[in-house]
Amino acid sequence: MANIIFVHGTGVRQPGYSTTFARLEQALQTYAPTWKLLPCFWGETCGARLRQSGASIPGYETARAIGGLGSEDEELTLWGLLYEDPCYELRLIALSQGDREPVAPHQEPPWRALRRQIEQFQPSPEFRRLLQETALDRVWDAAFQAIVNSPAFEDALGAAAGTTGYRAAIARAMVAQAIRLALKQGIPPLTKPARDRLVERFIADSGGQERAILLGFWLAGQLKGLALRLVTHRVERKRGVLSDVTCPVAGDILLYQSRGAEIRRFIRDQIAAVQEPVVLLAHSLGGIACVDLLVLEPLPTVKGLVTVGSQAPLLYELDCLTSRRFGEPLPDHFPPWLNLYDRHDFLSYIGAEVFPDRVTDIEAASGQPFPVAHSAYWSNPAVWSAIAEFLSCHSR
Repeated sequence: MANIIFVHGTGVRQPGYSTTFARLEQALQTYAPTWKLLPCFWGETCGARLRQSGASIPGYETARAIGGLGSEDEELTLWGLLYEDPCYELRLIALSQGDREPVAPHQEPPWRALRRQIEQFQPSPEFRRLLQETALDRVWDAAFQAIVNSPAFEDALGAAAGTTGYRAAIARAMVAQAIRLALKQGIPPLTKPARDRLVERFIADSGGQERAILLGFWLAGQLKGLALRLVTHRVERKRGVLSDVTCPVAGDILLYQSRGAEIRRFIRDQIAAVQEPVVLLAHSLGGIACVDLLVLEPLPTVKGLVTVGSQAPLLYELDCLTSRRFGEPLPDHFPPWLNLYDRHDFLSYIGAEVFPDRVTDIEAASGQPFPVAHSAYWSNPAVWSAIAEFLSCHSR
C-alpha cells in the first residue's frame, strides 16, 4: 500500500488535527483507497506556544474571562462598528423606533427642529480649533455632507419620536465618517479624548443640551444583545482570549520564519520513519515547509508533493523563500508538484508561472468566502479528484 503523509498548516493543535486527519482518511477511502494516510503533527512538538503562560500580555489572566461587557468594552464596541460603518448606529435607531407621538397644532415636531439644526450647523471657533488640531479640518465638510445626505440619516429622523439620543448618535456618525476619510489620506487616528471632545462640541454647537453618553441609547434593550453577539463572533471581546486563539496561528508563522529548521527536521523524520515511497499532502504553512525541505535535501522516497492553499509561490516571488532566492530554479531532485488553490482563498497562490514546467496548478473553488475558503478544501470533491489522479501517477 502506498503512503501519503499529511503535513498541517499554521495554528493547528488538538483536537483539530485529529478531526481533520479523520476527515482526510474518510475521503481517501473513497477517492484513493489503496493509499494509507500517515500523520505529521508538527504543531504539538514544534509549534509556537506561550512559554511563560502569557507573562508578556498585559492583564492576561483577567483578560481571559468572557463575561459581560464593561462600559469601556461597550464604548470600544460601538466605535469599532462606527469606524467600519459610520451610519450603523443611525440605522439601528431607525429600526428600533415605534410610532411618533402627536404634537400640538402649530407646534414644530422635535425631530423637524433637530433636522434643521443639523442641516444649518455652523462650527464654532472652538470646534474649528479642534478640527485643526486633529487635522480633520481637511475632511470635515465631506464627512458632514456624507452623513446628512445618507439614507440612514433620513430614516433615523423619519422614525424619531423626540430628540433624546439622536443628536449624540448623529454627532458620532459625523466624527466616525471624518476619521474614516482621514485615515484614507494617511492622517493619524485621534486619541479618545480628542474624539470625544469633537462629539461633545458638535452636540453643543448644534443646539443640544444633552450629554454624549455613549451607548445609553444605542445599546438599550434588544440592540445591546445584537451588538454583543456581533462583537463576540468577531474577537471574543477579551485580549487574553484573543491571544489564546491567535498566538498559535501568528506564532507558528513567525517561528517558521525564524527557526524553521526544527519543523523541517520533524517532517523529514516522519518521512524517514516510513522507509517506503510516500507523497506529501501539505496545507498552508505546511506546504512552505515541505517545499523548503525538498529543495534543501534530496529525499528519494518522496515521489510527489501536493500543496493546498499554499503561500510558497508568493514567498519565492517576494524573494522570501528560505530555500531558494528568486530566479533560482527548483533543483533536479525536486519531485512532481501539484498545487491546489482557490481564488477566494487569499492565502493560496499559483506556482506554474514562477516555477515553469515544475508545478501543476489546479483551481478548486469551494464557493466559500475568505477566510472560510482557506479551510474548505477537504470537503471539496474537485480537490480529491485532482489528488486521486495525481496519486495514481505516482504510486511507485
